[in-house]
Amino acid sequence: MLYYWWIPAVLLMYSVNSWLSVYAKDGWKFVFALFALQCFGLWPIVARYSKNLAVDGLLFDFLILIAFYATLWGMGEMNQFSIWQWSGFGLAVIGIFLMKGVV
Repeated sequence: MLYYWWIPAVLLMYSVNSWLSVYAKDGWKFVFALFALQCFGLWPIVARYSKNLAVDGLLFDFLILIAFYATLWGMGEMNQFSIWQWSGFGLAVIGIFLMKGVV
């Protein structure tokens, strides 16, 4: 049970990552905060304790995708997406589900 502590940690980290990314254009303090956050990746820790690296890797990537884009959506930043960007987002989600079927 304690093994899955990293799931909410990834959701929180990449939500903050997305929020800082939106505000990075407003000043260097956001850029440096984003850089500092990126220096402390969670994947090395998850990989160290993983029981199934392939499944955990797919779950990790899926959670990053969901957290990042859900935060962008919540902030209204996805209103500017073109059809190509929405298509790419959809293909990324489909690709993760297809990989899950293979693993």
